[in-house]
Amino acid sequence: MKLFSICTLILFGCFPALAGSFQLKESGFRFSILSQGKVALPPASDWGLSIFGSPVVKVDLLNKKDGRTIFKVGNAKLDGAIVTVEEGKNVVKVTVGFEKEKAGEIRLRTGTKGGPAFGLGDHGGWQPNANLAKSQRVYAMKQNGHAHRFISSFVVFPRERVAGVFFQKKNGSVDVGPGGYEMKNSATKRQSFYFFTGSLEDIYESYRACRVGEGFPGVEPKMVGFELGWESWDLLQWRTAGATCQKAIEGFLDRGCRIRWAVTGSGFWQSKGSTTSFGNYDFEKYPDSWKPAPPDFGDWAKSQGIRWMIGQRTNFVKLGGPHSSKPGESGATMFETSPDSAEGLKKDFFLKDQGGEALTLKSSIFPTVPSYVLDGNAPGAAEWFRTKYDLWGVGGVKEDTMLAVPDHTVFNRPMRLIAESGDLLMARCGAYSSPGTLLRINDTHGARNMTLRCPINYLQYAFCGAPNVYSDTVGFAGMKNVETTLRHAWLLSTTAGMAVSDSPWSRGWSKENEAAFQKAVDFHYEIGPYLHSAAVDSYRTGFPHTMVPLPLAYPDDEMTYDLASKERRQFQWMIGPSLLAAPMLNGKVGRSAAMDIYLPKGRWVDFETGEKHEGPTVLKGFKMPVDKVPVFVGGKGIYVSRTGEKTPLEAVVFPIAIGGSTFNFTFPDGKSTCNVVNKNTGWNIKSLKVMKAGVEKKFRVDEKTGAIRFEIQPGEQYELVGGGKPTFGF
Repeated sequence: MKLFSICTLILFGCFPALAGSFQLKESGFRFSILSQGKVALPPASDWGLSIFGSPVVKVDLLNKKDGRTIFKVGNAKLDGAIVTVEEGKNVVKVTVGFEKEKAGEIRLRTGTKGGPAFGLGDHGGWQPNANLAKSQRVYAMKQNGHAHRFISSFVVFPRERVAGVFFQKKNGSVDVGPGGYEMKNSATKRQSFYFFTGSLEDIYESYRACRVGEGFPGVEPKMVGFELGWESWDLLQWRTAGATCQKAIEGFLDRGCRIRWAVTGSGFWQSKGSTTSFGNYDFEKYPDSWKPAPPDFGDWAKSQGIRWMIGQRTNFVKLGGPHSSKPGESGATMFETSPDSAEGLKKDFFLKDQGGEALTLKSSIFPTVPSYVLDGNAPGAAEWFRTKYDLWGVGGVKEDTMLAVPDHTVFNRPMRLIAESGDLLMARCGAYSSPGTLLRINDTHGARNMTLRCPINYLQYAFCGAPNVYSDTVGFAGMKNVETTLRHAWLLSTTAGMAVSDSPWSRGWSKENEAAFQKAVDFHYEIGPYLHSAAVDSYRTGFPHTMVPLPLAYPDDEMTYDLASKERRQFQWMIGPSLLAAPMLNGKVGRSAAMDIYLPKGRWVDFETGEKHEGPTVLKGFKMPVDKVPVFVGGKGIYVSRTGEKTPLEAVVFPIAIGGSTFNFTFPDGKSTCNVVNKNTGWNIKSLKVMKAGVEKKFRVDEKTGAIRFEIQPGEQYELVGGGKPTFGF
């Protein structure tokens, strides 16, 4: 057996340090990643690259030019690979490709500086602490059809200003914790690994550019997704009908709940059909006066300004039907072959097994018989699926495929094309970026999971650059429990997606409790345009403005790192640049139960009472009644308020920021903008002025909070001037 001699082994210590963020110094391809001039990820203690199960021991420098350095490496087994290191602005790309055509294992490893670390999509969402650096763990990047359906290998280390990701369809894993950070593909011929550096804004901007280049651009958010929705499942489950859906929605509309999208998740298809029985409605349950147009329920919803959405899956019942099965949750025991299965097979639009035949998978939920699965990456498959979906004639989709597919990237493109056609898309399955305006986490059963898993899952999505989160409807499977339902309502009201299903009045709630429920709904309505504007910023920049976890907003504040944990249960985040959400999710009971709230450095004002605080500080035992808005105002101190359908939007400016702060706002059309500039020197109401194009503009003052309000219009700039001495408050 030929071994590398000591003469042919090139020690990395002999290499001149590579310029920029990647430094290769030690044996075993040990390397460090620098960010902002400092070591962010130190070298691993043993080796930095392993191929075919064995660490690299030999390295030859082949070429170095124009930010690209190429090495030929080998391990002790004489396996070889070519490693290319490319450095761009705020990004390092390390690509490992085997000289031979056979596939094998590639592992790239660094050390860490103790964290904190966050991300990993659904895999990070089921942990007892959002901080993944608390314990060493390997996360296999697999789509399992239920708990793990949004797959992302993205990990960010906020304090160190560095992040990493690698894009793979299968065979990937991430090992992260206090002992090190590793990205691995266990069976491939070539794999690229990315490290992002600079400020956190730089990191997310670079990551966005990277995933767009890799084919995961996400979708431009639609304002309607930030309106109140309604879903059929909690109330009606599989037993839906046009009349029962309409009656339930009318109950909310009659009480002032402005529902703007409605999901009929189940039961709208023909007998023995499924969601891929495109256009074949059950017209007994969903009557249609003008077949083959969409049912009358769709016309009614449209007349109310409501987008009718349907549950949509991407699995097609196998040829040879009808197939019989033991009943799943739907109770169905017989399924016809999907009308388009034969065409999909003929055009090679379905996932294949290792033998090249169409793969068949079986769901334990629906449909409970062998099915083919759309391969959204196959040429023409996504476009074909969209034309088939169009036969339903609806305004959007709640995607909810529940199959453990071998390739977790097959959902992005088909769903993204539906969203890009103008329909509202609620995504569940996907990879690296959300293919919908809303990204739904797995079944939370409402309040039952809101004290740990739900908010951690939300935050990990945001850390991964997908902050437009959504879960189950208010009080899902638990409307009888008034207090927990109200706590759940406030959680949803402070995030992108909020929807209802079952109702307080059907459960005999008191008028007082109904009013608290309505207040949460109204708050979400009020900040809807502000949430949407933040989502537009998220889409354009990559930074999760809709929901900014505190470790991203305040990366040098160690107090923020472990708030989102089983021990602390302080789930807090910034909504845009000005609002800090602190819903009560610690599991304590009582209409005025208390919680601890952490306010980072800066000035903070209680959204409702106007009470002022200087951070950093901990508000110990802070009373949080079920009818209180769980929000503090800080940062830029400005948000946009909506009070009615026909009234102009208003800028609400709290007495926080002075000269030098600018707040930018994108209107609900997604294009028009305006901005508010703090040129004021203080907050003396007698000398404070709001100017627009040199003309003084009237404003109103909230006596309790000290905030001022004034109408805003697209294309304008509003400037605050005067205000006297720079004091905190009026």
